[in-house]
Amino acid sequence: MRGKRLAGVALLTAVVVGCGGDGGSSNEMRRMTTGPGGGDGDAQNGGDGSLDDGGFDPLDVPDGSDTVFVDQRCRLGSAQNIATSGTLDVFGHITYFADGADLVAGTYRVVYEDGCMKYGGDQGWTVHAYAAPNDEYAWFVGATQGAKLVRAPGTAGHLVTDGAFADFDACVAANMELKPTAFRHQGGKLGVWLADTAYSDNVVGIDDRNPRWRLERVDCDADAGPR
Repeated sequence: MRGKRLAGVALLTAVVVGCGGDGGSSNEMRRMTTGPGGGDGDAQNGGDGSLDDGGFDPLDVPDGSDTVFVDQRCRLGSAQNIATSGTLDVFGHITYFADGADLVAGTYRVVYEDGCMKYGGDQGWTVHAYAAPNDEYAWFVGATQGAKLVRAPGTAGHLVTDGAFADFDACVAANMELKPTAFRHQGGKLGVWLADTAYSDNVVGIDDRNPRWRLERVDCDADAGPR
């Protein structure tokens, strides 16, 4: 990470879970607490996440103050970085949830599922290199490369002394405790990408378990799916 300037994105592989399929009956609901979370395209100019930008409106939910129920059929799959130690350049692309399908406007949330990485070989296991509002070396949900519309939930700090972890499993466990990040989407594709530059000094997760997130539609019709 030394000497890097912000640019670039990360290629993630989308694992799609169909909505309206056989994920369970409409009565099968998953109870979760919401709160602030920790393919290529042109950069979206001026995208600051506001509704006026046609982007996102992050929900201002006090920590642990609300509970929502998400039917399994309202899940839109997971996205995980597929870079390996031999293909670090793969960190330089974007991939989309739901195979890049255009998603309708509504309330969504992104949930951490697994994985950590390092921004340098002599650093610790983490998800974001710096805590918000610093947006360098961090993961974002957005429609295109450069669209920092919602920061994905994840621990921050690239050194063990400032929030990173010496142990990979400890990093994953800490991130599993984070609450999802909820936001209102104005419609269109959603992907996850890494704001980084030179990828050659990054370190992939143990057994290639790089950061992975799940996308869910909060206000969908469980029987019809999130149209």
